[in-house]
Amino acid sequence: MLTNWYIRNTRDRFWNEDTNAFNTLYTVLEVFMRVLAPLAPMESESVWRGLTGGESVHLADWPYVSDEKTGEATELGRVLVDDPALVDAMEKVREIVSGTLSLRKAAKILCASRSPSSPSWSRMWTPSRRTTKFSSQSLI
Repeated sequence: MLTNWYIRNTRDRFWNEDTNAFNTLYTVLEVFMRVLAPLAPMESESVWRGLTGGESVHLADWPYVSDEKTGEATELGRVLVDDPALVDAMEKVREIVSGTLSLRKAAKILCASRSPSSPSWSRMWTPSRRTTKFSSQSLI
């Protein structure tokens, strides 16, 4: 599931316009909207149309990882590869980052990226960054 933790830790890749970071975010949001559609139809439809420019999330195919007839991996299945070692490594990273953020919060230390004097903060609020929109084609 997409989390604030992922967005926070991938922020530099987005600012550097890393195509893989945008492709990952696009894939996660696109598949999540398909899965969310039966539970939150209006919200998922709004995000889907803004993200894909497509007709309707309710007309999209359910996201299968393998073809039911042939058993071959779908495009989504080729992207979502089970990697237990990677999951374990990322869980350790999350624990370290969460612990560090807890210590920083307890000591009332402001993150550098949230400080108005920080270069990344000023880049975040430039007019060109606020109005940038990505089409689904540029993310694939």
